This record gives sequence, C-alpha cells and structure tokens, in this order.
Amino acid sequence: MALPATDNFNRADENPLNANWTGTLNNWRVISNQAQGTTFNYSAIYWSADAFGNDHYSQAVNKQVSDAGPAVRVSAGPKSYHFDAKAGSNTVMQKDVNGTFTNLQTGLATPAVNDLMYIEAVGTTIKMKINGSQIGTDQTDSALATGSAGLWTYDTTGIVDDFQGDNLGAAGRTTKNTRSWPLGTEIGMGWRQEC
Repeated sequence: MALPATDNFNRADENPLNANWTGTLNNWRVISNQAQGTTFNYSAIYWSADAFGNDHYSQAVNKQVSDAGPAVRVSAGPKSYHFDAKAGSNTVMQKDVNGTFTNLQTGLATPAVNDLMYIEAVGTTIKMKINGSQIGTDQTDSALATGSAGLWTYDTTGIVDDFQGDNLGAAGRTTKNTRSWPLGTEIGMGWRQEC
C-alpha cells in the first residue's frame, strides 16, 4: 500500500478492524460502516499497512461526540497524541504515555456531527483543527518523537468515519487535503471538505 492511508469503513461489520490496523490497547471495530472502540477505558489503534515519518497528521469525521478522535505518533505502550472530542466546548488535546494521560490543552471547541477532526505533529509542535480551522494554539511537547497515524477513544460510544493519515513536511501541511464523497451520500451532494 502507499500513503496517504485511508479507510472509509464501508464494509461488513468486523471486530477487530482488519489487518491494516494494529491495536496498542484493546481495539476498534466496524459497525454499520463506521468505526468505534471495543472497550471502555480505552481503545487505541494505528495504521500499520504503511510506515509513517515522524511528522504526520491523522484525521477522521466525527459521527458521535464521546471521547474519540484521530491520533498521531501512536505506538505500543500505548503512546499517542490525540484529539479527544468532548461535548460542551471541553475538547482536549491529550498525550498518552503508557496509560498516563496529560492534557496539553483543554476547553477547546466541540466538533459537530460530520465535522472533520484533525491533529498533526511536526517536530515538537502539536496542533488540532476542525474543518480546516485551528482550535486552540500550537502546543510543544517532546515526549513522543515517532509512531503512526491512528485513532483513539476512551469509551465505546465515540464513533468516527473516513480516516486519513499522511506524512507532513517540516513546515506542516503545505497542500490542501481534499476529502470527497460520492453524490447522494449522507454528507451531501458532492460536498468537499478542504483543510
């Protein structure tokens, strides 16, 4: 396979996710063409069909807000920086090192259903976006230098769709990421999200 890594989860229900994915703690599954964690407290996975450079992004479409989102520099331990979507403008940029969580930034905007959640790591700079607009500010952390793009959730009620991950240059994203759906899908009549 080759980057960018993509998974729209449009297939028969499966538990765990297919061989393109590797769990670092518990796992994720496909239910009704969407992805969700298998275990309360908590489930983390990374795309293992391709190798990622140290600087990369991960994104996914929010389908239900409940402590779930994309993650970067995911590796065994488990370890990750992740987008933890929470209701009530309480979204968190969080770091996980061997099951110990550190909030890098709190009180961030909550994604709506069908919003695109995005997180990137370039050098020691971590940032998050919703629909291409940054939420919060750049955060600096050097604890995790390597890993892969993936997904993270605290419980089994957070649901995501349309995962994508890819490498980034030293300056972060320099080209638009374009996400599109076939005409007539629930996203709506050929609508495209660029960020």
